[in-house]
Amino acid sequence: MTIPNYDPNELFADGDSTTGDLRVWPRSISPKTFAAGTGDLAPLTPLAYHTGLAAWVPWTAGGSSGETDIKGFVWPDTVTLDTNNPVLGQVLTDGDVHYDDIV
Repeated sequence: MTIPNYDPNELFADGDSTTGDLRVWPRSISPKTFAAGTGDLAPLTPLAYHTGLAAWVPWTAGGSSGETDIKGFVWPDTVTLDTNNPVLGQVLTDGDVHYDDIV
């Protein structure tokens, strides 16, 4: 499949992506375990892998268990967290994302 207007030397491609209005060119998406929590994580929410919980969590600017390192993004569907249990969700771990579309 050829992606129109795609230049691997740019951070993003002009125009519509292959997935809708957000400018995303995914190369690797995998199911991952998210730690228990509350709320919904929208597509392109930055994620970190929490080494203490052995699960994916929303990225934060502070912490000592890996929360400060962006390792992926929620993609392509919203992930709804459960207060008491871990959940599975899809994570984009390789691809190109336009900076302005990151949540």
